[in-house]
Amino acid sequence: MPPAKVVVPADDLKGFVADLFARAGVRAEHAATLADVLTWASLRGVDSHGATRVPRYLEMFDSGVANRDPASASCPTPPRRPSWTPTARPDPSR
Repeated sequence: MPPAKVVVPADDLKGFVADLFARAGVRAEHAATLADVLTWASLRGVDSHGATRVPRYLEMFDSGVANRDPASASCPTPPRRPSWTPTARPDPSR
């Protein structure tokens, strides 16, 4: 018989997950974002991308496979548009 499901209020789950990531050395801002996204997935029934991933993320942080403190920057100018343009238009009558 499978184990009984445990229902945890979403805000409690978010706080717990954020705390786990913060204790693993993830900055509070990133820990909160991760917790929010994983809780969101769990609430929608996508458990494979939800809170069940937390142990694996912690393993990846510990092994160095995932970066617990990523540096990100915004692009000062938007990317260039493609230099090519379509030459033929689809025939709507087909």
